[in-house]
Amino acid sequence: MKLKELFEMAQPRNVDLEKDYYHGFSKESNLKGILEHGLQAPDLSNRKGYLKPVEGKVYITPQLKYAMIYCIGGDMAGHEMSKNSLKEDGRYGFLTVVNGHQLADLQPDEDSIGEMIADKKFSWLNSLADYYLAASTVKKVMDGEYQYFAKAGKVLVKRLSDKDKLALIDAGAHIAHGGKLIPKEIWKFDKTLCKELNKDGSNFFKLAERIK
Repeated sequence: MKLKELFEMAQPRNVDLEKDYYHGFSKESNLKGILEHGLQAPDLSNRKGYLKPVEGKVYITPQLKYAMIYCIGGDMAGHEMSKNSLKEDGRYGFLTVVNGHQLADLQPDEDSIGEMIADKKFSWLNSLADYYLAASTVKKVMDGEYQYFAKAGKVLVKRLSDKDKLALIDAGAHIAHGGKLIPKEIWKFDKTLCKELNKDGSNFFKLAERIK
C-alpha cells in the first residue's frame, strides 16, 4: 500500500462497525447487479461537473431518511409521486442495509463537508475552507449553492486528518467508502405509497417488502 493511500484512509472504530448503513437507488435496472455483485463504485466515465462522485467510492449513510430520498428519487416522503416520475424511474425503488462490520476505509461525503462549511458547524473547517479554497468558491458555498458543497468537499477531504474525517462523520456526515459492500438486506418500495411514508422513515419497513 502506498503512503498516499494510507494518509487518505480513515479506519473505522467500534462505534462505526456496530451501526447499520443504508444506500438507496430508484431504478430497478440497478437491482440485478447489486444482487449479484453487491454495492460497487459506479462507472463515472460519462459523469462530469462538480457533482460527479469521487472515484472508487460507494456512498452510504447511517440516516434512513436520507437514503429514502435516493430510493424514491426525490424528497417526496408524505407527498404523492407524479405520474411523470413514476414513468421515468419506474414504480419501485430499493433500499439496501449494510452491516457496519464490513467497513474498512471511510471518509465523509464531500457534499456533507460543504454543507457543514455553510452551516459553520466547525470553526476549524471554515478556517481550512478560507485557506485552501478560492474566495469565490467559499462565497458560493455560504450562499447555499449545492454543487459548490461538492466542489469544496472534494478539495478539503484531501486536507483532513483521520481525526478530522471521523469528527465530521460523528457530526452526521454521510460516508464515502472505499471498496465493495455486500448488503445484508434489500427492500423494495412501491413509490405509489409515498404519501403514506413518514418523513423520518419510521414506517418505511412496514410499507416496503424485503426481497433479500
